[in-house]
This record gives sequence, structure tokens and C-alpha cells, in this order.
Amino acid sequence: MPLLTRFLAAAFFSLLTPPLLAAPYFHADTWAASGDTENAAFYEEWYGDPLKHMDEPILSSSTPGTIIRITRHPSFAAPATVRLHLTDKGRPQVTYKKLELDFEGEIVGLTKAQEKWLNRAQCQRVQEFLAQIAPFDPATPAIISTVTSQNGDGNPTEALCIDGTAVVLEVVQNGQYRALSRHD
Repeated sequence: MPLLTRFLAAAFFSLLTPPLLAAPYFHADTWAASGDTENAAFYEEWYGDPLKHMDEPILSSSTPGTIIRITRHPSFAAPATVRLHLTDKGRPQVTYKKLELDFEGEIVGLTKAQEKWLNRAQCQRVQEFLAQIAPFDPATPAIISTVTSQNGDGNPTEALCIDGTAVVLEVVQNGQYRALSRHD
């Protein structure tokens, strides 16, 4: 293949790949109202960027088995995540990752990454946890906030959390995906 043809093919391919590489971690309507692209983009950056820096998988796409990821987003400290992967084959695995921030709060890189295996008792506790929170029950709200909004309407999507911690729980089970968050 001539050099110019290979160059043009590579340039064309590069035009097609950014959307694939920039797949979102969360569906657009996970944290924002349907059609609210501004808030959807904000939450994708706020919650998704640390996951990208941790090289975490995108759970909102089709993923086999049961996966639970809990990501802690403190306002003024490094985010960390714990991912539990339960499959029908092999031993259940838990992965812990934490980012490192510089003195200005910018992400520098991954400071810690560990993988361990769960025993039967630990797997049972995970299943009990899932049953307790019922992530796929329509009555379970996607956003739980202990912070009220400034205008007093109490709507968690309008709540202002200047300082504190947001915890995001993502669950994949039986081909279903759900993300929940709590702001304290």
C-alpha cells in the first residue's frame, strides 16, 4: 500500500475513533433530566474523569456477571474506588484504586492499586448488601442527598454540595445497570 494511501487511511480512522475512545461512563440521564445535556456533561466529567484516570472499565455498557463499584469523591481529597466482580466462573475479585492529587487538587496519577479475592462469607455479605439497598427497585432514588438546595425546594438534583463527599454506587446484575449517588 503506498505511503500516501496509508497516511489517508490512518487520518480517516483517527476521525472515527474519538467517539469510541471517549465513551461515557454514565448514561446521559443518570444524573440529569432527560435532554439536560449541560448537567449530564458536568456529572460525566465530575464522576467519570477520576474513573478514566484510574483506567476503570465502563460498567454502563454490557458487562457479564455481577459488578459493584463504589467510588468516593471527597471535595478536597483524592478519589478512590472499590470494584467487586462476582462471576459464575472463578473466584470473586475486589480491586481498589486511589488517585494522587497535587497541591492544587489536580490529578497526578494512580497512587495505589490492589487486587484481592473474596471468600464465601464476604460474597454472602455483598449479596446481602445488594438485597438491602435494592438498586433496581424503582422506588430507590438515583440521588440521595443530606444537603438541601439553596432555594428550599429539597430537590436533590438541585442540591448544592460545596464541601463534603459524594459516593457513587454502580451495580451491574443480570444484564442491568444502575448508578446511585449520595452527597454528604
